[in-house]
Amino acid sequence: MATTEAVRAGAGARRTAQRARLWIVALIVVAVVSAFAGVALGAVYVPLSDAVKVISHHIFLAPEDPTWSAPRDAIIWDVRLPRVLLALMVGAGLSICGMALQAMVRNMLADPYLLGINSGASTGAAASILFGVTLGIGEHALPATAFAGALAASMLVYLIARSGGRVTSVRLLLAGVAVGYALAAMTSFLIFASD
Repeated sequence: MATTEAVRAGAGARRTAQRARLWIVALIVVAVVSAFAGVALGAVYVPLSDAVKVISHHIFLAPEDPTWSAPRDAIIWDVRLPRVLLALMVGAGLSICGMALQAMVRNMLADPYLLGINSGASTGAAASILFGVTLGIGEHALPATAFAGALAASMLVYLIARSGGRVTSVRLLLAGVAVGYALAAMTSFLIFASD
């Protein structure tokens, strides 16, 4: 009886692993196709075959004699490809952060609002605008203060959740919701108190 259940559990685990591999391969294929589409599509029409030739020429030196124009080469290699690669990296980073956040709070519906991170960022940005904080970095002060507010909110949530000696997911969630609402109220106060 026990061996039959073990065999069923093993077969179920193999099916789940195989399904996960199929999803990963399908998503990689979709990412590659969308990357090539992102390089080919734009204000200036570039055929997909030319985009592939330009990329392979720069990476592998495949067609030694380019048959496309220099502006088309610059559009693909200097403008569109860096943007597409940056978008892929940003998307991958965001998905990793989301997965880590969901694993940390053991909740599949977790998001930055749940832990007060967004409220901290908006409070930092609102304070920067209201008090005219430039930090000597000019136009980059607003993102820097928003990041500092988000970091401060994260630390405050962690300290409150750790007050009992150890951090549990329930304490983390409750601390995040409390800090998020408090910082949202502070942001509203800063907005209404300003001119």
